[in-house]
This record gives sequence, structure tokens and C-alpha cells, in this order.
Amino acid sequence: MKRVSLVLYLGILLVSLALAYLTWVEKPKKPGEKVTILPCKKGDVLELTYETKDQTVTFSKKKSRYSGESSWWVEIARAASEAPPVIEVFKANDRLQAGIDKFCPWKALRSLGKLEAGKQEEFGLTESVESLIIQRATGPRAFRLGATTFGP
Repeated sequence: MKRVSLVLYLGILLVSLALAYLTWVEKPKKPGEKVTILPCKKGDVLELTYETKDQTVTFSKKKSRYSGESSWWVEIARAASEAPPVIEVFKANDRLQAGIDKFCPWKALRSLGKLEAGKQEEFGLTESVESLIIQRATGPRAFRLGATTFGP
């Protein structure tokens, strides 16, 4: 009797190990078709502006008067309570240019479609004050940013 239960337990163990191995080596499933949010190509983005209630961050490309070369600059304007706004301006490094070049075209994993009022509230879009404005050669495109949501 003990021999039968031992063989049964060994069989269950082998089947479990085989299933665990198959699960471990399984290739990840391909996500659905990505959705293009902003069609653009390398060099199309002229300026990015991120606005919140307390500050505005602008990435813009400016041409040097002396050398004629274009460089990306970062400007941060923080709202002060009583004094004029605090503005910081500095030249960006080459990694920003590489990041902006990889930015286009801007894609999403899926389309949310037209959102009802309940979904807009759930995603934090009804009272949102944050926005992202992308200036391209064809004109600006503004996006209202919502709250952090669960999941990717």
C-alpha cells in the first residue's frame, strides 16, 4: 500500500515539474497592435512643454548666434508665492537629443476610446491641471495628463 502511494506522489511531482518547466520557458505573448498617439519623425519635435500648477518645464531647440549650431535648452519656471517666478535656464546634454529622437512616433499600448465621465474621473482627467504641449513644425499638440492609475 505504501509503495502505491509513493509511486502516485512521484507521478504527481513529475507532472508538476513538467508543467512548471513548460510555464517557465513559454514565450511571452505578443501585445496587441500599438496605437499611434502622435505621428512624427526624427527632427519634427521643436519644443516640449510640461505644465503643472506650480511650475513649467520647457525643452526647446535654440540656434547659437555665434556658431550657428542648434542645441537643446531646458527652462524651468517655478511659481513663487509673492515674488516674481524663479526661472532657471541651462543647456541640455546630448542624451536629451537622443531621447527626443526616439520619442517619435509616440505610441501607446492600446486606445482607450471615448471615455465616459466616470472613467475620466477614475483616470484623474476631470480635475487635471497638468499638461504636455508638443510643438512640431505642423503646429502644437496638447495632452492633458491624468493621475497615476493601476497597471501599465
